Amino acid sequence: MFEEKFQIWNREILTAVCFSKFEEEPEALTPEFRSAIQEKIDFINQHHQEILDSASGMAELAEDWLIQGIEDDTVDLDELTSVTMEDGTEIDFPVTEEAFRNSLHLIDVMLDFWKNLETCTVFLEFYCEPDYFLGHRVHIKINEENQIPLNQIILDQCNKELFVGF
Repeated sequence: MFEEKFQIWNREILTAVCFSKFEEEPEALTPEFRSAIQEKIDFINQHHQEILDSASGMAELAEDWLIQGIEDDTVDLDELTSVTMEDGTEIDFPVTEEAFRNSLHLIDVMLDFWKNLETCTVFLEFYCEPDYFLGHRVHIKINEENQIPLNQIILDQCNKELFVGF
């Protein structure tokens, strides 16, 4: 496995490059490997909005998490305009799709090459600000055909994964 920082969405993002199922992991990133890696980085950069749009539907889940944190059973959810988090952060309620997409911040990327340089799965890890999911990260996967699933997201914290399909 190699780690290197790449310019992704106008930020330097730590990117791990793995070689699953390669008979031998390369000792160095040759120009051929670097070209394959750059192709994936370019895809991520060119499909920024589409990647963020793949989290469509997560705003409702974020609302559910916020509601679970409300300790006052007398609160009328229809009249609720904001929720105060444990750290004092006030969050607008309901959570709009736009607000949710804007809350996603990319923290790292993993490129996992399978057997050859043409077959690669991309894993993007995001945190939310505000922290709708209480420290859990949002993971978006781009498969080896460069398809971004529109109906699944994975949340995780401390190596425990929670699959969320909608």
